[in-house]
Amino acid sequence: MIHYERTHWYGLSYIVRLQGSLLPRALPAMLFSGTISALLSSGYLTPIFGWDLTTFFEHPFSIQMYAIVFGYLSIARLNTCYQRWWSGVGHCTNMYNSWQQCALHVISFDRMDDPRESQHGDPFCTHLIKLFTQLSTVAMLKLHSGEPTAKEWLLLGTPECHLSSIDAYEKMKEEVQPELKLELMSLNLR
Repeated sequence: MIHYERTHWYGLSYIVRLQGSLLPRALPAMLFSGTISALLSSGYLTPIFGWDLTTFFEHPFSIQMYAIVFGYLSIARLNTCYQRWWSGVGHCTNMYNSWQQCALHVISFDRMDDPRESQHGDPFCTHLIKLFTQLSTVAMLKLHSGEPTAKEWLLLGTPECHLSSIDAYEKMKEEVQPELKLELMSLNLR
């Protein structure tokens, strides 16, 4: 997978990038078909086939055939990409809906003994909603860029919300870059 980043030359460096590209795999087929086309258009293969192929390349309608085939192939590829993107959006929506239903079930069964008591502003409900919000944030970070970094973990909120122990939090603090010390200090003050 290619991770796209903003560049100074409007992404022109991605044209020559080989990692994640199909260009190395497509290059032999491109060279083979280009060689055949060059031989046919130059007339070197006329004695082999017995008829003049240069008239085919001089005809004004010959390029239309290539353009139509290329257009259909491009549209088919674009439709496939579009369908995959909408499928991914649908899966993300289902993920959010499942977490919302789970949070609502936990909150609704929290006060079954006294339904008259209001849950608005309840610390447990607020904490639970915060945890489910962080769960969706971490999942989207994982989908977009792989495993979240220590900085992303720490900026999600207090360490007790997403780390299992204070030792893990201290270990993560040591791994964070020096320019994040102010952010860590502000997290410790909360």
